[in-house]
Amino acid sequence: MIEINASLGRIINIGYEGEDNVTLIKFRYDEAWLSHGAGEFKIRVKRPCDTEPYNATQIVDDRENMTLTMTVTGIELSVKGHGEMQIAYIGADFVKKSPVYRYNVSRAIDSEIVNPPQGSIINELVQSVGDLSELTTTNKDNLVEAINEVNAKEGGGSVTVDDELSGTSENPVQNKVVKSRFDSVDQTVAGIGGRLATAETALEGKANTSDVNTALAGKANTADMNTALAGKASTDVATQAANGLMSATDKAKLDNVGSVITVSGTTPTIAALSGIRYVCGEVSTLDVTPCVSGICDIVFTSGSTATVLTLPNTVKFPDGAFTPEANTTYEINILDGVYGAVMAWT
Repeated sequence: MIEINASLGRIINIGYEGEDNVTLIKFRYDEAWLSHGAGEFKIRVKRPCDTEPYNATQIVDDRENMTLTMTVTGIELSVKGHGEMQIAYIGADFVKKSPVYRYNVSRAIDSEIVNPPQGSIINELVQSVGDLSELTTTNKDNLVEAINEVNAKEGGGSVTVDDELSGTSENPVQNKVVKSRFDSVDQTVAGIGGRLATAETALEGKANTSDVNTALAGKANTADMNTALAGKASTDVATQAANGLMSATDKAKLDNVGSVITVSGTTPTIAALSGIRYVCGEVSTLDVTPCVSGICDIVFTSGSTATVLTLPNTVKFPDGAFTPEANTTYEINILDGVYGAVMAWT
């Protein structure tokens, strides 16, 4: 068994190691993920041949240790080359995604196998159809024949629909439930009427409109508020989110996660945002200002004349200063505007 701890700053290298060797990839998360509410973790995988990601078929969520363990299957090992993985935490009214992890398959099971995985699609079809053995019809082997059996029992498709409210109708399409609901509404309306009468009695002798206007005289009005707020930055306004309030800046960061921007030109200047992957072509010069919070990702190709790369002095690489070489493609990852990592291939 081979265990790999996933890291955003490094490529996850996997490959076919034989029938008896299983590769496990462990992803870590923290309490902030779970604070969004009840949900389910997924690991989304996009192989080099895929246009859309799919859900990994074998993952284990260890909430006690806050780890996700993914078993690498033949699906992931069927195509050689670079791919992407991303953690998604999905609830009833929210979806939280991690930055994109990069992986590389150095040894594929069969380089000719490029079909998308079918396991998850089959499982979804089975779940949507249900267990045929639980049908109450005589025929339990064929869904179409079971539906036809129900249709025949109801008079060959002829159904009587009530044209008025009824508490005793036995027609297949009848409205006992509708009548019951209207009866409940009548009772509710009667209760509201009683409470309004009580409120009217309680308000007798209390302050009227004239009293209120007199009490508010001289207090701040709408014009005063507009004057006080004039010139304030619109980005200071809080934006409502699924579980509370967040700043517009934080919302923009979340909206950017997983985005890819294609950069044109041979001398681009990039003000990188967190969570966005910037893909350039062959460039002669490249000026990058990284985000100060989160991870930014820039891909570029250095041609026959090496690219002149400009970065802030705050960015540090493990091996010291980084200078691009000619005829090489690079991917740069920068964390919090300080910690840089480089991957290169020709």
